[in-house]
Amino acid sequence: MFSSPAAADHANISSTLTLEREACLEWLTQPTILFDQGRMRRTMNVEVASDASLFAVDAVLLGRTAMEEVVRTGFVSDARRIRRDGRLIYADTFRLTDELETSVMIPTVLAGHLAMASLIYIAPVGAKLLNHPGAAKVAARGTP
Repeated sequence: MFSSPAAADHANISSTLTLEREACLEWLTQPTILFDQGRMRRTMNVEVASDASLFAVDAVLLGRTAMEEVVRTGFVSDARRIRRDGRLIYADTFRLTDELETSVMIPTVLAGHLAMASLIYIAPVGAKLLNHPGAAKVAARGTP
């Protein structure tokens, strides 16, 4: 995602997905790379029928570490809204502004990591999976 230092506007990415009856979508995009002084605003709006399934992964990389790029400043706004049969079931917005190099070091933000991703799974069997005996073991493990 490129944006020149003189550019006042953000790069805007907007996706609207509609999953109708019995639809199944795997939304597996390539990671979005934000470069120094890049400015990105991404929104995703999804409407899912009650018997449809969605598996979505969206990732953002802050520069390319293999190229020794450092993202010092920029703007990232990544918002998702998902509705099932018209009812909002998921809403999330992640935002980093201005001094990204400093912000990513904050433990409750990215703890020094330069990559982030959202993984969303919505399916008619989703609630059954949460009640599976192994689900409690996975949740209890937490983050390594």
